[in-house]
Amino acid sequence: TLVAGRAVEPRSNELAAEGADQVLVRLVGEALGSALKQMLLSGPAANSNLDVARHFFFCAPLDEAFTEVQLGFGQDQGGAQVSLAPYGVYPKAGRKHIGSFRTALTSDFFTHLSGALGCRLVARKVRGENAHHIVEATFKSFARCLRKAMDD
Repeated sequence: TLVAGRAVEPRSNELAAEGADQVLVRLVGEALGSALKQMLLSGPAANSNLDVARHFFFCAPLDEAFTEVQLGFGQDQGGAQVSLAPYGVYPKAGRKHIGSFRTALTSDFFTHLSGALGCRLVARKVRGENAHHIVEATFKSFARCLRKAMDD
């Protein structure tokens, strides 16, 4: 498998050691954002113009974690603001990794996804002590906002 012009073994952690994981996360965010935009433009929600100002909001609890996500579509929308750090309370500065995934890449993912999707995304941690729960609650909040956009 080639990632960022380099051959890597499937299911390996060698990308993280060289920083290529950031390239991969950005590419995945862009690809998913583009696919979601195509889906919104061609599915049942196609009657909804993405240039018309629309806003969606969802809060998701997951165990002790609680996050909220806002999605905005319209002519003046774009970019992302992700405020999830610190990722947990142990260690005091928060976790740097969930398995081999660098928690700091969560904001990169959402920034590139929202850019490709053409929306303004604001993700905020209200509370949370477990890094995994914080990130998972954020993805759940995003998914529910997207569902609202599809049903609108």
